[in-house]
Formats: sequence, C-alpha cells, structure tokens
Amino acid sequence: MLRLGRTSGKGIVVIFAVIGVVASIQQLRGQSATPMAGFAVTHVGIIVRDMDKTIQYFEEIFGIDVPAPTEFGPLSLPADVPGREQSRVKIVQFKLGDLSIELLQPLRGPGPHRDHLEKFGQGLHHIAFSVKNLESAIGFLLSKGGKRTLRGYADLKEQLGFTVELSQTPAP
Repeated sequence: MLRLGRTSGKGIVVIFAVIGVVASIQQLRGQSATPMAGFAVTHVGIIVRDMDKTIQYFEEIFGIDVPAPTEFGPLSLPADVPGREQSRVKIVQFKLGDLSIELLQPLRGPGPHRDHLEKFGQGLHHIAFSVKNLESAIGFLLSKGGKRTLRGYADLKEQLGFTVELSQTPAP
C-alpha cells in the first residue's frame, strides 16, 4: 500500500514507478489498436458452381425466398490482367436470419472468384466488413500478408482462411 503522507525517497520512487507502468500500459493499448477496430460485418460471400441450384437449396432448406440473381461485370481487376474486360459474375444477396449472404458464380473471364472456384471449389470466399478508414485498413491487411485481388479486397486465405472485403463506414 502506498502512503502519500511520507516524503521518503522510496515513496517518490514508487509513485514514479506506478506512473511509468500506467503510461506503458496505455501506450501498449494504443499500439494494439488496428484500422480494423470498430468494424461491422456486412455480409458473407460464398462462391458457387451453379447459382440456380444453390438458390433452390437455400429456399428449400431454410424456407426463404431468394431474389433473382443479376449479372455483374467487368470486375475491377488490375489493368495488367489479360481479358479483364470479359470478367463477369452472377450475383445475388439476401438475408438468412440476421446474416446477409452473397452468392457469386463466375461466368466468364479471369478473376478471384474463378480462381477460388478452381482452387478450392465452392464455399466461403469472403467476409465483408465496414471500417472507419478503408485505405488504412487495406494497407494494414496487406502489411499482414494479405494480397490485393480487387479494389477493397485483401486475400488472407493463408492467414485466416478467407478473403476480407472492406467498405468505408458512412460518416455520421
């Protein structure tokens, strides 16, 4: 127990030691904060081989109505990717309870969705997060070994088992 009434040298040393420990803990807490702090999960992305068949299973198994999918493309691939103008996916997003699901089926051309399907088969592709600072968060994920695949995406399959999709949290 620290007694503040005494003015011995030991008491002053103890006070400075306590202040130093508290300051160190506060500094370490600040260092552990990441650009991913304060995130919100927006949806889970699943790559499928056959969109129509997968939708039918979701409707039959979970008793929900899934909207009609749409075709999207070209994807925002880097300029040096051959055939990027032909890249297209079929996509649909719907709610499963409180969870938003995004189904993606590669249709033609190159892209991370086709790469995933060919390498891993159908299944979880990405989890999407909304963050306060998009560019800072992407840079952070790349510094942790992620690989950029599309704008706002960092492939962390080796580290986490999935790709991270990021969007900017709207300003209040």
